[in-house]
Amino acid sequence: MQYLAQWRMQLAAGWLRDTDAKVIDVALEVGYENEAAFARAFRRAVGESPGAWRRAHRTPPKTKSARTPAQDPK
Repeated sequence: MQYLAQWRMQLAAGWLRDTDAKVIDVALEVGYENEAAFARAFRRAVGESPGAWRRAHRTPPKTKSARTPAQDPK
């Protein structure tokens, strides 16, 4: 059971870091029936709430490089 809980939290952390999915959607995706139960389990496993963890670990969005034609190698 401990392995399963850790695996679910790793999946959830990846979703929180890499997507804009709502916390409830992440909770449902990793098998929790409600946001409150997920938040308690996440805090127990990780040490902070899902929202706080997301703010601290968020991957910056990828942006297109604004290159001018003179900078384009041909």
